[in-house]
Amino acid sequence: MVSSLLSTADLTSSIPDNTRRLADKVAITRNYVDIETHKVFYMDAVPPSGNFTKGVILLLHGQSFTSSTWCEHDNISILAASGYRCIAPDLPGSGKTEGDSIQLRRDRISSLP
Repeated sequence: MVSSLLSTADLTSSIPDNTRRLADKVAITRNYVDIETHKVFYMDAVPPSGNFTKGVILLLHGQSFTSSTWCEHDNISILAASGYRCIAPDLPGSGKTEGDSIQLRRDRISSLP
């Protein structure tokens, strides 16, 4: 599915005005979920009321960023306005999620038998 999306994506066109208008109507909820030993913060953006949801996109940030990175340039709102539910968590050790960083967790996982 991802390869078909990438092969048909038009990365040269600007974002349609209608999508930009809908982006202003996107509600982004902020919440926490317990996953194993972590209380993970996440943002959840759904398409505006009355708009069909095409699918779900999980937005993961890099090492020096947080979930708020996806809000700073309206990425999460534009994607939701385009019909995708977007979930953007703060990975452990980043933003509002406490606990070991991903690097420490990776080391711990790789040492398992």
